[in-house]
Amino acid sequence: MLSRRGLLKVGAASIAVLGAGSVAWWNTRTPTAAYAPWTMAGQSFGDPRLDALAYAILVPNPHNRQPWKIALKNELGMSLYCDLERRLPETDPFDRQITIGLGCFLEALRMAAENKGYSLKVDIFPEGEPEPRLDQRPIAHIELIKGDAIKDPLFEQMLLRHTHRFDFDTNREIAPEVFQSLLTTVGAKGSIDPTLRGTLREKAWSAMKVELTTPRTVTESALLTRFGKEEIIANPDGLSMTGPMFELMNKVGFLTQEAMKDPNSSAMQSGFASIETRMATAMGYVWLDSDNNSRAAQLNAGKQWLRLHLKATELGLAMQPLSQALQEFPEMQTHYQQLHSLLNIAAPARVQMFGRIGYAKFEGPSPRWPLDTIFIRS
Repeated sequence: MLSRRGLLKVGAASIAVLGAGSVAWWNTRTPTAAYAPWTMAGQSFGDPRLDALAYAILVPNPHNRQPWKIALKNELGMSLYCDLERRLPETDPFDRQITIGLGCFLEALRMAAENKGYSLKVDIFPEGEPEPRLDQRPIAHIELIKGDAIKDPLFEQMLLRHTHRFDFDTNREIAPEVFQSLLTTVGAKGSIDPTLRGTLREKAWSAMKVELTTPRTVTESALLTRFGKEEIIANPDGLSMTGPMFELMNKVGFLTQEAMKDPNSSAMQSGFASIETRMATAMGYVWLDSDNNSRAAQLNAGKQWLRLHLKATELGLAMQPLSQALQEFPEMQTHYQQLHSLLNIAAPARVQMFGRIGYAKFEGPSPRWPLDTIFIRS
């Protein structure tokens, strides 16, 4: 949070910047247009592929990069590709997290298609698994098949699921039976044990601080940060700083991309304190591991993570992925090894997803690019 001096600085500067129209300006800073895809899902586009894709674009994905591209084929076919311009080369040097996001996309696509009465035939990596990074080859060839598809009960949570980045309610513990119900959804692992929870809080924050203080990784995030209504509507991806206070801090020069690149800036020092406080409110942790680190395993982790998050939503819980300690850039290796050791996961197995969980107030959706922007047009 901002210090009292910082708040006074922003407040005084805002008077000069906004003048007499400050109240009216303050009340109009929600980037409503960037949330339109959330209201479009559920409408009929006259094509079952589009109906399903309208839900798939809403899934969680790293840095909200929305890395999916679709080529429509024949009457009910399509191919999924990675938009190579939307990868995260510094924090995700082997595109593992991006692949997990694409796995979330495929699972939502399946669930939405089944809700319309179609099953999905999916051929993943039909031209081979790209290594060490994703390339122009397709992630999957997909065909919708009309039939007696069974609707997935978790589909009802699709428009209610949102990533929670703020405080959890520390006065409300997660009951063991509720937690176990969550974990059994996809065979996930986790803990609400107070002792382990405290240790994992420290590990998660230490890893996040490495990402936030390593010049090239923090720069990657800074360049993807959108400040305020106009920027978010123009680029409804990346890391959104939504609301009038964030926008004002940007306008008066307190919170800018340049300031975010400098760990010693007032903005970043204030941000560190705020993030550490929020992370200390975690009431439990969940994680997904795989026997290997193949592209297929990464896609599967994405499918599992989406289902886990949907089940958490059904149970009234909120979740936030914490990918930092799982990242493969050199400065993170110590934290990577420590987390795997703590969770008793040994190579060639690895943890694919890790996140915090608890009860929290509804936060709201993340911005999304419109559906018509995802198509590859020949």
